[in-house]
Amino acid sequence: MLQGDALAGLSGNNSAEVMRMFAQIEPHYQSMLGAANQIIRTDNGDISPYVQSILANEADFLTGMDAIVFQYDEEANARDSQLERLQLTLLYITLGLLLAEGIFIFRPAVRELGQKIKTLMAADAQRNELLKDLERKNLAIDLALTEAQSATRIKSDFLGVMSHEINTPMNGVMGMTGLLLDTQLDEEQLEYVQTIRKSGEDLLTMINDILDFSKIEAGKLELEVGDRARSARVH
Repeated sequence: MLQGDALAGLSGNNSAEVMRMFAQIEPHYQSMLGAANQIIRTDNGDISPYVQSILANEADFLTGMDAIVFQYDEEANARDSQLERLQLTLLYITLGLLLAEGIFIFRPAVRELGQKIKTLMAADAQRNELLKDLERKNLAIDLALTEAQSATRIKSDFLGVMSHEINTPMNGVMGMTGLLLDTQLDEEQLEYVQTIRKSGEDLLTMINDILDFSKIEAGKLELEVGDRARSARVH
C-alpha cells in the first residue's frame, strides 16, 4: 500500500505526508491480510490466533485510513486554493496589459490577451485533472474501507455461528451433568461430576461472552433491565 495498490486503484503518486501515513498502517494491513489468508487455508485447525490478530490490528488500520482520506481532502483543497490564486493573478495581469496596450498599440494587446487566455485554460485543465485524480483516489479509499468493514462483518458472523454451534452441545453436557447429580453417587464421584459441571458453566460463560462481543460489533446487542437490576442498585 505504501507504493500503491493496483487492486485498490492507488497509483502511489502521493505526497510525502500521505506516504508516511500509509507506511504507519502498512504493518497493520499486512498483519490482517496474512491472518485472513491463514484463516482461508485452515480447514479444521484452531483459527483463534488469526482472529485475534485481525482484531488487534483492525482499529489502528481503520483509524489510519480515515486520517489518509482527511489528508487527501486537505491537500486537494490546498491545490485548489493555489490554482484559484494563480487564476486571479493572471486575470489581473491580463486586464492591466489590455488597458496599457489598448491605449498605445491595440493589436499586440490582442495577441497578449490570447496568450493569457490560453494560460488560464491550461491552468483550469490542470485543476480539473487534479479534481479527477482526487475523485479516483477517494473511490479507491472508499473501496478499501468497504472491504475492511466487510471483513469485520464476516468475522462477527463467524464468531456468532461458532458460539451457537458450541453452545448447543455444551447445553447437552450441562443437562446430562445435572441428571447425573440427581443419581446416587459416592463422595469421589460427586466431586468429579461437580467439577465437570463447574467447568461447563465457565465454558458456557466464555461462549456467551464471545457471542455478546459479536453482537456488539454487529450493532445487534440488546440490553435488558428488570427488577433484579433495580433491586441490586437499592441494596
